[in-house]
Amino acid sequence: ALGRPQDMFSDTAIQLQPVFAQWIQNTHALAPGVTAPGETASTSLTWGGGELVAVGGKVALLPIPLGTADFLVHHIHAFTIHVTVLILLKGVLFARSSRLIPDKANLGFRFPCDGPGRGGTC
Repeated sequence: ALGRPQDMFSDTAIQLQPVFAQWIQNTHALAPGVTAPGETASTSLTWGGGELVAVGGKVALLPIPLGTADFLVHHIHAFTIHVTVLILLKGVLFARSSRLIPDKANLGFRFPCDGPGRGGTC
């Protein structure tokens, strides 16, 4: 951020920890011991309930810690999904009427589209 890395959002500067998602991961890691007393293994090693899995001396699977990047990406996706839903909903609700021409639905699909320049009758 303009030569000031201490002011950036990252795991080493200003942290935005996904606390709720970390709580969910910990719940899933501890769930087998609570919900099924005979079961000792976690539902998935990625929840943080297991150890390192190595195949041929190389790391094959490791618990995934969530950090600042996960938090930001989650919120970016949530924002884009919400905006998309709002745009689609507006298109569905106002497709056949407008303030200028309330009976646009009766004119059919041959009604000309003037666009936003002359009042937005589309």
